[in-house]
Formats: sequence, structure tokens, C-alpha cells
Amino acid sequence: MRAQFCLFFALTGMAVVAAAGLIFLLTGSHASAQPIAGAHYSGSIAGAGDVEFDVSADGAEVQNLKFTQIPCGGGMHSEFTWPPLAPIEVANKQFDATLAPLATRVTGRFPTEGSADGTFVLDLGPCQSSKLTWTATGSVVPTPTPTPTPTPTPTPTPTP
Repeated sequence: MRAQFCLFFALTGMAVVAAAGLIFLLTGSHASAQPIAGAHYSGSIAGAGDVEFDVSADGAEVQNLKFTQIPCGGGMHSEFTWPPLAPIEVANKQFDATLAPLATRVTGRFPTEGSADGTFVLDLGPCQSSKLTWTATGSVVPTPTPTPTPTPTPTPTPTP
């Protein structure tokens, strides 16, 4: 009788582990990917203009962040560039930064390698946007190989 209980619990445990593995396999991993270090990301804002930014060479910061054609205050703000003196740190494959004293805010994450998405709220006093969503894709811009300068060959001088 005791052997039957042990067998029952062993089979039940194996079934639970198998079910958990099947659920993981069917739903996939939901872990975010690392940003591509040194990459340039560009994309669009839903119902608005464009977004672009760079990821630092070490992957720790978002830099050169720019949004264009942002609807706000009943009109359109042509361009907003995040100030370079207000760093946007990447931590746990995500970023979240707010500019004080107003409430201009950007959030983002890197859900898969080479992609990013997030939200943006522009607050410039009278020009305030709703929460806008954006998506972008990234790629590493190859460093151009310099064209080699040919080495001049000396012209032989005739001997008299």
C-alpha cells in the first residue's frame, strides 16, 4: 500500500513539472532583451511623428533622444530633444526619466533584441501632450573604414 502512495505522488509530481514546462514552452519567455550597445534606434510615435535615440557604447544610457511632430495643447510641437545634461540610464533592460520641474517623461524597454518601445509625455507648460506610445528598431551603424592613403613611390633619378 505504501509503495502505491509513493508511486502516485511521484507520477503527480512529474505531471506538474511537465505541465509547467508545457506552459513555459507555449507562452515563451517574457524576459526583455538587452539593448544593442552602440546602436541607433528609430521609429514612430502612435498617431504622431518619429522617435530616435542612440544607446551608449556600454549599453548603460540612452543618448540623443529626439521626438518630432508631438500633438500638444491643440497644436503640434515640431521637435523635442532630451537635454544631454539629463542622462537617461538603462537598468534591467528598461529606462524611465522625468524632467523637473515640469512633467516631461519618457519610459522605454527593450522587449527583443533590436527593438524598443515605451511612452512619452511632453509637458512644456501650455504645450502638454497626452501619454503617447512609441516603438523603434535598432541597428549598429558600422564604423566606416578609412580609405588608405597610397604611399608615394620615389621616382628614380637618372645618374649622369
